[in-house]
Amino acid sequence: MSAAVIFSSIVALTLTPMMCSKLLKPAGNDSWLVRKVDAGMSYVSDKYRQLLTKAMCHPVIVTSLIVVALGSSMVLFTLVPQEFAPREDRGSMFLIVNGPQGASFEYIESYMDEIETRLMPLVDSGDIKRLLIRAPRSFGRSADFSNGMAIIVLEDWAVRRSAAEITTDIRERLADLAGIRAFPVMRQAFGRGVGKPVQFVLGGPSYEESARWRDIMLEKAKDNPNLVGLDHDYQETKPQLRVIIDKDRAADLGVSIFSECHL
Repeated sequence: MSAAVIFSSIVALTLTPMMCSKLLKPAGNDSWLVRKVDAGMSYVSDKYRQLLTKAMCHPVIVTSLIVVALGSSMVLFTLVPQEFAPREDRGSMFLIVNGPQGASFEYIESYMDEIETRLMPLVDSGDIKRLLIRAPRSFGRSADFSNGMAIIVLEDWAVRRSAAEITTDIRERLADLAGIRAFPVMRQAFGRGVGKPVQFVLGGPSYEESARWRDIMLEKAKDNPNLVGLDHDYQETKPQLRVIIDKDRAADLGVSIFSECHL
């Protein structure tokens, strides 16, 4: 939204004045279309002025109508469902797979193969057009082999079920996989990357305090049947490697402490 406002401002300050200098003509040389539009706008302006004059002569009626309109708006505000970004069928989704921290590639590979086997019937039925299974979820020097993902491209809207039905079907097919957590996520209209529609950020004075409140929120969230695929980022059991460098010995050997370490 911010980018749209920025681009609109640039166009208004640069392209629009240039086009006006080329397209607009001096007064008195207007075409028949411009004269018709001006006449229509003048008619609307006159009618609006007459209506406004009559309204100012009956302040009680006008005030009553405004109060009724505001009251109706407040009632509708509580009744109409509200969403910043409504659910969309964007034709593709991601399946996020998380295993236990420290799991090996062989561990997650067996589950990814099982996920592929369970989702292939949806390819045969015509709901899924392309299914790509990947582990780990991201590649790089700090790749985490305890997770994976599936990129799911759906068939054309006319020949398949809705994305909501397919998402529910996928969730039910993978619900009994106890060794991992797998949940489908539809690409969002706003934002970047792969993220769930509802996310919270917790902060606190220590990791232990944040983890305690995280557990409280997860327990409360389980009471809401509309919240599925609950997960969290902070993993206390994630393996870590702590390296203590003998700087004097490293200097004697001519080894820089900023050298890359490949394990």
